[in-house]
Amino acid sequence: MDRNLVLVALNAFSSSSVLLLVFFTYQTNFLDYLSTIQEAKLNQEIAMKMQEWNIEVFDYIIVGGGTAGCVVANRLSENPKNKVLLLERGGDPNPLTLIPALTSSNLVAESKTIAYVGQTSTQSKACLNQGGNCSVFAGRGLGGSTNINGMVYIRGSPQIFDLWSEITKDDIWAYKNVLKYFKKSEDYDGYYQPIDTNYHGTGGEWYIGNTERQEGNPATQYFFNAAENSGFSLIDINNGAEARTGGYSHMDFYIKSGQRFGTYSAFLEPVINRTNLNVYRYSRVFEITLNKAKRATGVLYIQNGVVKEVVARKEVILSAGALGSAELLMRSGIGPSEVLESIGIPARINLPVGKTLIDQPSAGLVFSINKTLFYYPQRDTTLTDIYDYVNNGSGNIGNEFSSAGYIFAQSSFARNTDGFPDLELFYSTLFGTSLPSLSPDVDYFSCNVGVVGVKSIGEFRLLTRYMDDKGLFINPNYFGNPEDLQAMIEGLTTSLDLFLNSPEFQALGIKFQTVAACDGIEFNTTDYWTCYIKEQSGPSLHYTGTSRMGFDDKNFSAVVNSKLKVFDIGGLRVVDASIMPISPNAHTSAATVMIAEVGAELILNDPANN
Repeated sequence: MDRNLVLVALNAFSSSSVLLLVFFTYQTNFLDYLSTIQEAKLNQEIAMKMQEWNIEVFDYIIVGGGTAGCVVANRLSENPKNKVLLLERGGDPNPLTLIPALTSSNLVAESKTIAYVGQTSTQSKACLNQGGNCSVFAGRGLGGSTNINGMVYIRGSPQIFDLWSEITKDDIWAYKNVLKYFKKSEDYDGYYQPIDTNYHGTGGEWYIGNTERQEGNPATQYFFNAAENSGFSLIDINNGAEARTGGYSHMDFYIKSGQRFGTYSAFLEPVINRTNLNVYRYSRVFEITLNKAKRATGVLYIQNGVVKEVVARKEVILSAGALGSAELLMRSGIGPSEVLESIGIPARINLPVGKTLIDQPSAGLVFSINKTLFYYPQRDTTLTDIYDYVNNGSGNIGNEFSSAGYIFAQSSFARNTDGFPDLELFYSTLFGTSLPSLSPDVDYFSCNVGVVGVKSIGEFRLLTRYMDDKGLFINPNYFGNPEDLQAMIEGLTTSLDLFLNSPEFQALGIKFQTVAACDGIEFNTTDYWTCYIKEQSGPSLHYTGTSRMGFDDKNFSAVVNSKLKVFDIGGLRVVDASIMPISPNAHTSAATVMIAEVGAELILNDPANN
């Protein structure tokens, strides 16, 4: 086969559907060609041909420059002998996302260049105020979701990671061992001083701090007083000894010098000029190439409408996130055979990719007070604020002003089993224009309850063989397990009691904002809260589990082993949130960075790569 003709044909069509049709027509001979490259071990003659065809060769190819990918790229390129390529579908972070006071979700709605924006399949027990189709955001661009999320740094309880160790039969994932990887990345300068070096690191790339906002925010102290009044104790949620049973905690953020400090800023930007590190932006990978021996040899990607190929001498690493990595595996014929064959993708490796999608459902209570107490940038930003931020990187604009604190609590299920905290009560201010039913002249706040010990299992799969963002089936199956619904009800009633019984909030004339769809049901009953949850609950956007880690591929619907290697395929790993066998009872960015640290070390220490 004349390979040049294939590439010319591929590049002649802009339509992704035609492009893939041509590709699959030549797929068998094309993969045979890649097999020849691998089996010949890149001898001089083949290398000359590759140069003639403009095929680049790297030691490591990383797909996805998001939360994990930036970390992996940094670590693998530390050795100048390693030639590393990072392929990212998006570009550099939008400068507006660096400003903490701007609401990134609003930016996401305006620009799909910084995020994948989609919907879940129709849910019967959540998002009914959106017709059952919950909004889905996932970061796009270097830094990934750390460019658009709430910047909260929280790891999860030790029991979670000990469960990972039990599931994988590998002690590397036990809390006592992953703790050093959390600390490795961290440069802690947060609320809890002096620093407890048993649990916090200093000198790492990722600055964790920003106490200015909380110390000057009256919302925080009101919330903490209410929490103490309800019997909760102050803890550092990232202190492993204190995180086992929960309490209320100050928030630490990845904000540095008044700017969002996601993984691009922390890990990639400082090293992006390394001569052995190549970063290709606006490069959409659509196929992992495999040889006859079922070894990953490289990837095919589209950049500026041109199809290109790159080859990996050592490994291909997927760090495209819980949705992106699973999508790429399935497009490459790696996934559930029945799903792939139903849409015309030849199944090469039968693995349960996407069969165990997990997200934490959340639902917010909204309250009003009769006093102007909170800071809202839409209402309260002054010229002084702007001056302070532009000249000093300080002041209200440089802070995550809305998030004021959180409680981690145990539902009855957790208490009865001596389990980890499975409920998060996240307290934040809420401007009146945030919801159509609210008034901009009144101060509001919300308490968002998240079931962080979620038991419901969903599914992620492709609906078409063609590269179409609308061709993704995302079903988190919120409240599919009735224990999640019961835990959510307990979290909502705990929150309601906490605020309505607080003397300080009572003095502010606190009122709970009911939901019209549930007005005909007796308030504060199981039926009322069930209605409320169906109407008001939605995603936390903490997707995990689509390429679960396990002991073998029949254990816990696993896709990768404890070394993050995809079962039955050589030279291919997944290093991102999709490998989490159980979701941490936390926001997921900190644990994802930890996974990237572990994964990079596993790759570098693998004898096959040395």
